[in-house]
Amino acid sequence: MPNQEGEEPEDVTTKHTDLQSFTLIAVGWFLGMVEILRVLYIKTTFKRLTPQMKNIIGMTFSWCIFFGSDWLLSYHFFTSEQGMTKQVALALVVTLIALAMIFTLEVVQDFKHLDDGIETAIHAIINAIGILIGFAWEKAFDVAVAEITDTVHVLPAPFTKMLLAIILAGMVVPAWYRHILPNIILMEQEEEGEEEGGEEGKDKRPETREQDPLFQPLLCGETRQEEEELRAALERSNEESELKAKLENYYNKISDLEQQAAKAGELEFKNRQLEESIDGISKELGELQKLADMLTN
Repeated sequence: MPNQEGEEPEDVTTKHTDLQSFTLIAVGWFLGMVEILRVLYIKTTFKRLTPQMKNIIGMTFSWCIFFGSDWLLSYHFFTSEQGMTKQVALALVVTLIALAMIFTLEVVQDFKHLDDGIETAIHAIINAIGILIGFAWEKAFDVAVAEITDTVHVLPAPFTKMLLAIILAGMVVPAWYRHILPNIILMEQEEEGEEEGGEEGKDKRPETREQDPLFQPLLCGETRQEEEELRAALERSNEESELKAKLENYYNKISDLEQQAAKAGELEFKNRQLEESIDGISKELGELQKLADMLTN
């Protein structure tokens, strides 16, 4: 039997057959389908029983998939090595499979003819798959810390574990707090509103895909503010370039008008000269006409 942490002896872990592994995985998927059917056809909710059953089914689904995959890898590839290398490989395999399932479910969710019940069921499956990924990497970190503690003897084992825990928490907790926790709170509020079934819950539902927290980029706080400032700066630069182009166009028009005005001044001066010449010619013609009249008389 497994110990209090659910770990089996190595000689037992490597002897589970493919039939046992796939049977355990099938049990997990069966419970996942039970949760889908509950969301689709059982609209009555209980204040504490419904969320607790949802958590139990999600945890059981994740553990069945995790240990089924663990048995397969141990039986075929890691018959002698059950340490950190196997756990990291298992976490990578589980993560790839889980991401493929999530992307497939999101493609199904994009269909416009789906009703709210199916979308809620898809969200429930995605939450269970997220728990599965967390289990896999938690186990990998746990085994890694244990092996490092056993092999590194610079500090006593308890101090080494505490130091590694502080380093891991320093890397993970800020990212979780800034990027993951706000979206989790929004999704929990949305699910609570949907389960209540009232108008208040309906008002909390996002109207468009862009307002859905599942499709929002994982940016918040200073990162989102930096993105908005960058967008504003780009808009200002675009406006400045447009203004520069318009100003250059105006300068070109003014230059053309100045050239035309200079040409107009030259034409006006020539017109005055022509008018003076015409006046002189007219006077001379008048005098010649007088002489012609005198000669005829």
